[in-house]
Amino acid sequence: MFMVLPAAVLFATVFSIGSFTRHAETTAAKASGISFYRLILPILLGAVLACGLDLALGEEEPAAVRLVADMRERHVAGPQVEVRRLRADAAQRRTGASEVAAAVDRGGL
Repeated sequence: MFMVLPAAVLFATVFSIGSFTRHAETTAAKASGISFYRLILPILLGAVLACGLDLALGEEEPAAVRLVADMRERHVAGPQVEVRRLRADAAQRRTGASEVAAAVDRGGL
């Protein structure tokens, strides 16, 4: 979703301003003394809010995808992989990482 949000905000902004112009709302607002910047301020604030949302989603989505992938791996692989991981973690705490890596490569854990 976070990859589509910038395009959606751009299209919404263009269509909103196009609709204002087509129905002569910008002309009516200028004739009544409202500046163009005051007219655009709500659209700009919405775009900034969408930008913040996009940044937040961009930071959270990779973590969520990683979590789902890890859950699927555990579900598909079954308990054998989890037992191997736990044994490797325990062995790593007892010994050095190089010895554990060698044992895992040999399939000894």
